[in-house]
Amino acid sequence: MKTHIVPDVKIQYQQGIKPSMFKSLIGRGHPEFSTKRQQDAVEFLLHLINITERHTRVHPKSTVSPAESFKFRVEERLQCLSSGKVRYTHRPEYNLPVPVPLETASHMEEVRLYNEQKKAAMAAGQQFKSDDIVRPKITLQSCLEALVCPEEVQNFYSTAISGKTTETLKYQTTPDFLWIQLRKFTLAEDWSPVKLDVAVEIPQILDLSFMKASGQQPDEILIPDQVTAADAAAEPPFDMAIVESLTEMGFPLRPLLNGSWKNLDDPDFLAPPPPSSASGRKIFRKFWSQCLTGTFKPDEEGVAMLQSMGFSRSQCVKALKNTDNNVERAANWIFSHPDEINSDDFTPVVSASTVSAPSASEPTFTDGPPVYELAAFISHMGTSTSVWLYVCHIERDGRWVIFNDEKVAVSENPPFELGYLYLYRRSSMN
Repeated sequence: MKTHIVPDVKIQYQQGIKPSMFKSLIGRGHPEFSTKRQQDAVEFLLHLINITERHTRVHPKSTVSPAESFKFRVEERLQCLSSGKVRYTHRPEYNLPVPVPLETASHMEEVRLYNEQKKAAMAAGQQFKSDDIVRPKITLQSCLEALVCPEEVQNFYSTAISGKTTETLKYQTTPDFLWIQLRKFTLAEDWSPVKLDVAVEIPQILDLSFMKASGQQPDEILIPDQVTAADAAAEPPFDMAIVESLTEMGFPLRPLLNGSWKNLDDPDFLAPPPPSSASGRKIFRKFWSQCLTGTFKPDEEGVAMLQSMGFSRSQCVKALKNTDNNVERAANWIFSHPDEINSDDFTPVVSASTVSAPSASEPTFTDGPPVYELAAFISHMGTSTSVWLYVCHIERDGRWVIFNDEKVAVSENPPFELGYLYLYRRSSMN
């Protein structure tokens, strides 16, 4: 028998930056993204935006961060169902996570029959054969409507009254590029993580006019921001965040709230479980002293590192105080809490030759017509919640191109309905 030698065929890839190289660079120093563990695409996207914002802010010639193209302002409206009063709060966001309301799915009877046949075949040890997978079908429109639908919140406390309230989310501004995340990953009845196997009808043109926030109406009464003198006197003089930290250390909650912390040496107070040593009681007293006096001693080395990024000392101290003097967490806290940071004076350290830029105390948002067209989408492959394999489809010159690491090809039939993260571009930009 003759032996045929097959010559080595070298696969040619495009010259460029490998995705693994890019991930290694962006994830450097991060506790999760610097590892080879599986990661969520949305979490990596937000981390990338965070890195972009951070390096843009400290660069002396930067005026606008590329991440500004994704940023938009969300309005949250709370209405007390007992008093009828309302409260409006606002925050910046970089992506729009939307629920997947299975109750709006069509042809659920066909889905039920398909699942029963599949389950019966597996129970009999047979291979289940089907020409097409039958999935619940919903529309992106129904997902967006579910997002802006008022949601009832139980046991809401306000200066108006304590009771039920409704929460409504809408947008104040629209970005040039809008990320929409389908919240397909959820928990089953037994609290195990599952991925919803659902097909979502994705429009090529998306009009978000119905999600526009209207702000306070003339006939609405706002919930007071300030409490009465009697309410203030009744409030405990401590920081609940510190109380939560102490309860996690094993201290019982009730004594912390009623002030019997002074009896720390009483064994009834310390059980269960008591601090194992005097050092534990010392830690407690230190926390409680900080709680009552409001004193905080920042790590000066951490302050210096954060100040080198362009932040004022007061902002650095505030960030370190909220992150237990952890510099890395403090840096992330600064960029994830712009409203709280910008409430203080912002005096970035820049030279006289630096190009003038808008004050960081006044967050800027792009805005325009809320009509978009689909530009790209990312799909999570498979049904497992422990394997994070993604492919990306991008529209280029009227064609859809699939990107799977270094492998790039034209996609003849893009699976629009099976995506996880969608990128829409404002139509007026074309």
